[in-house]
Amino acid sequence: MKLKSLTLILVLSSSSLVYGQSTSFNRFTEELPQLLETDAATVMTQGMTYDFGAKICGRLGNQSAEIIRSKGVEWRKRNDIFFQGASSALNEISERYISVGGEQAKQGYLQSVLVSIAKEANKQLMRQLNGATLDNNIVPPEIACNGLSRLLHDGVSDFKNTPEITRALVAYMQRKRILPAIGASQTTTESRDASTAYIGTVNFVVGRVGRDCLSKLGRKDSSQEFVGVWQQRNSKYLAAAGKYMDMRLKEAQAAGGAESHDALLKTLTSVVGSAGESIVKSWLDRSDKVEACKRTIGLIESGSYDISASTPMFAELESLVMWAQK
Repeated sequence: MKLKSLTLILVLSSSSLVYGQSTSFNRFTEELPQLLETDAATVMTQGMTYDFGAKICGRLGNQSAEIIRSKGVEWRKRNDIFFQGASSALNEISERYISVGGEQAKQGYLQSVLVSIAKEANKQLMRQLNGATLDNNIVPPEIACNGLSRLLHDGVSDFKNTPEITRALVAYMQRKRILPAIGASQTTTESRDASTAYIGTVNFVVGRVGRDCLSKLGRKDSSQEFVGVWQQRNSKYLAAAGKYMDMRLKEAQAAGGAESHDALLKTLTSVVGSAGESIVKSWLDRSDKVEACKRTIGLIESGSYDISASTPMFAELESLVMWAQK
């Protein structure tokens, strides 16, 4: 009964949210991206699913029913901070509607979110509990309820163990001081390492595309000028990655001298270069290289490869920027 990220659950119909706002209204911002809304909705949906599941399994009227009830309560307590964060995020997004439709628009948004969450939870329960929902009197299979009980007890569905569905939410909670920064006492983290490697890889790819394609298209600008434009648009991420890498290299130097420093630099360069070469090859290794170059250059110049809320690692990248700005 573990939920995947609800990518589509909150693609809410505009008709349900129109309360006088202009067509240009966008409830999302850089600090309140769509991924944050999705994460928050996923957390609330999973909580509602487990709450409803425990109640439905109570129909068994035996010891299993009591066990799952207690496990549900314990799970809710362990994950309470994530529900606080999800509620805060959705409420903050709802505040965006005040300026275009007043309190009615805000409440309309929240009601639409609640309806979407309830529908998704009901759908999950119906599938997992053999058609049993709060809307009927079907007694669920005891084996399904025992499975839910084990899931809640083992902690595998605790949100601290499911970062793939809470990345943007965790970053938001840390920013709002709802959740302490993970690894706050440590500068080096796996997330920052991965984010730095990602930024370095994209920078490598853009530069290599410029080197391999500009002359083929008869362009007069150099690859340095081409990548420089991309770097300007993504400067805060490059600056954050540069600061973090400088710190990592200094740490390595202090711990093991020049040998450790050079080994770390070689590792990062190798990772970035290998990943970057693979990406460029997949883009440009075509029979019609001119057409492949034209398409790739166009996408880069249009901003399609800029770091944005749609970037897979956006929450981690934003967290790296916030660290660098301290």
